[in-house]
Amino acid sequence: MAAITLAQKIIAHTFARIYLITTILMVDDISDIILELSEREIYNDIRAKTTDTASFEDSYATKKARQDVCNYPPTIAPGATQNVTVYIESGDTEITWLGITGYSASGETILGLTETQCSSLGGYYRYSSLLGTSLCMFGDMTKYLEVEEVSQTSSSYTFSVTNNHDTFTLRYSVDVAYRYLAVREILVRSTDDDSIAKYGRRVMNLLWPLGQHPNVTQQIADEYLARHKDPVSILYITVQGKDDRLINFILNAKVNDLIHVTLFDLNIDHDFWINSVAPSHRADGICEADFELEQQRELETLVLFELDTSLLDSSHVLAP
Repeated sequence: MAAITLAQKIIAHTFARIYLITTILMVDDISDIILELSEREIYNDIRAKTTDTASFEDSYATKKARQDVCNYPPTIAPGATQNVTVYIESGDTEITWLGITGYSASGETILGLTETQCSSLGGYYRYSSLLGTSLCMFGDMTKYLEVEEVSQTSSSYTFSVTNNHDTFTLRYSVDVAYRYLAVREILVRSTDDDSIAKYGRRVMNLLWPLGQHPNVTQQIADEYLARHKDPVSILYITVQGKDDRLINFILNAKVNDLIHVTLFDLNIDHDFWINSVAPSHRADGICEADFELEQQRELETLVLFELDTSLLDSSHVLAP
């Protein structure tokens, strides 16, 4: 005796799906039954990449901010003040600004002065044979350069530069560094040696977003391995609509509905998902449908609650 039994219950399963089951199909309602063990979804080497942000202090790194050349002139006139903005590199996350880490300045170089004239100004005299003239160069002028923070955003830092010298134009540079969360990609794996020995290595690659904890990623990989390491039973049946009850079942069956299949001769007594329904109308006027059913895996069998419809009275409330 074989039967496909759809109990009269509302059952809430994992994956948050609810199924209303009201039909019973006997073996005489089925014209064809084919059972196979499908290997197409076997995966026994699960690999997942993620980013480790568990130890934030170890993950931080320091980098120089990018200078905007359009707003970063290399010189500043006597007594003038300029605002300069620098930008972080795109893709850096969890920014913590360190701000200005150093700056330097040197005065302008004056051509054609004599060594005496250059010395009186406090410069460094040198004759350039390449230019054919003398050079009066002014070295470290940092004491005349004033650098202050103006503002900062999540992607930029602005500071002001002031030349406090009353005569010389200054050439300057300012170093700005920022602290950011470095990307550290790690790989976790979950394997099953018995499944690999039976079916060969079947690899599944998972990718999870930035910030996923490695322990959580490992747990996900383990769950995927438990789900996919063994083959799953696939059942193909044909149901003939010989009466209104069967016609109604064929027309209302939906993909992802869950039904229970009992076939004693094949030692089957499991819940199956409906993977596909293909109804047709035969020449003799009978409606029939081909069903592909996939056995519910062990991880999917948890029942959160059951509500037997026989406990509902005419007012649709639970009976005492």
